[in-house]
Amino acid sequence: MRGVVLARWEIEALKQGRKTILRVPYYPYYDKVKPAWTIHDMSLYVKESYAVVWHTEEPPDPDYHTPKQIRAWERSCRTQYRADETVDTKFPGDWPNDTDPKVWGVPRWLSAQTMPRYRSRFELRVLYAYPQKLGDLKEHHVKAEGFGNPITRDCKVPKYLETWYQRYGNIYGDDPDVRTWAITFEVVPNAG
Repeated sequence: MRGVVLARWEIEALKQGRKTILRVPYYPYYDKVKPAWTIHDMSLYVKESYAVVWHTEEPPDPDYHTPKQIRAWERSCRTQYRADETVDTKFPGDWPNDTDPKVWGVPRWLSAQTMPRYRSRFELRVLYAYPQKLGDLKEHHVKAEGFGNPITRDCKVPKYLETWYQRYGNIYGDDPDVRTWAITFEVVPNAG
């Protein structure tokens, strides 16, 4: 199982049940050597910005505790997700915003790239995957991505492409003939 990083708006759409397609870049060399999305019943776990929050005891000091003790303590803590917080929340949990960020032992927002599988709250079972050019996108594809206003369902393709190019423009530029993998999935309960 491998992880996939989602943006905050994608997490919101996933929680509301509006996201049924995931679009990822098509890497020509890698996908020719080992096709990434041709295996059905493959599962993905969603990576997002998160924090490990504790309330009862101080975190173990790496200088005095074994890695096994630190992992046991980490698993006993609760996970808090950045997508559930306001943008202005500097520290997760009940920690004050004026805490000095250089102090050791204060919960911090962690990068989605570092999220282990057991901290993820969503697991996606891949149903079908197919290559698709960005220039072939229609409004119903963008709606299935969960993009746009959930009330008015105002899902404009140019606005979605602008978001795509902001995320992947350093790899592909703004070429409409870029191929992507469109992955349809279903959300399954994640045991962690």
